[in-house]
Amino acid sequence: MGPNGAALKERKSMANRKAEMMLVLGAILSFVGPALNFVKVTYDQSLGLASESQTGYDTGDSSSYLIAGVLAIIALVGVMAAKSGGLRKGMAVLAILGGAFGLLAGFIDITGDVDVPAEVADLVEASTGIGTYVVTLGAILILIGGFMLFKSPVSDAPVTPAAPPTV
Repeated sequence: MGPNGAALKERKSMANRKAEMMLVLGAILSFVGPALNFVKVTYDQSLGLASESQTGYDTGDSSSYLIAGVLAIIALVGVMAAKSGGLRKGMAVLAILGGAFGLLAGFIDITGDVDVPAEVADLVEASTGIGTYVVTLGAILILIGGFMLFKSPVSDAPVTPAAPPTV
């Protein structure tokens, strides 16, 4: 393998590693994020109640993010085992779908209003917690990693040596 072949293989390998790292980081954030504060409820001082926080696991909002993380892990394992470009592209599409699903769920959780009954709306304030932003970032990383995988070439493909000149 000539110097150009080695450099090309190294660039392919680096592009693949970046995409795989994006999937790993996105999956980790998708699994850890729901354990963080998703919703914070602050009561008016006249009620004499302390503020409360709930995680994504407490609120039941964790399943969407766990699915996105699992799809990213499946895509990652598939990419690492893939020998063909077609399978790699299929795993990239799987990661993109997982990231898009997680991003949609994050967008809904961030922009959605927390249900507070009208009778107590003046006494209670509910806000989105840091966990919602963490899982949304994880979904974005999965989505970017999927697109990077889709564009990155297969790293294990042998480089064909140049044919010797004929005389």
